[in-house]
Amino acid sequence: MQNERFVTVRTDHRNPDFRLLVAELDQELSLRDGPDHGFYHQFNGIEGLEQVVVAYEGSVSVACGAMKPFGTDRLEIKRMFVLPPYRGQGAAQKVLRALE
Repeated sequence: MQNERFVTVRTDHRNPDFRLLVAELDQELSLRDGPDHGFYHQFNGIEGLEQVVVAYEGSVSVACGAMKPFGTDRLEIKRMFVLPPYRGQGAAQKVLRALE
């Protein structure tokens, strides 16, 4: 399986690799969202995210995702991101499986 090359680590919003990946995500979203980025940005804070997964290839953090619970029976997947050179190689799938 392709995604066996990625190792996932469960962590939280304080993880420095997660924070770096989210900064990359925010840059990409800023370009995509254009003038609307400020509006969307208010919903994308990471403080308080306690269920975070970071995927690594060797020592390089390449992907991330988090869960934000809403009550006891709902949640939202937040801050899903894969660095462009690693897209299409199973890293996102690995992150989602770890979040499950």
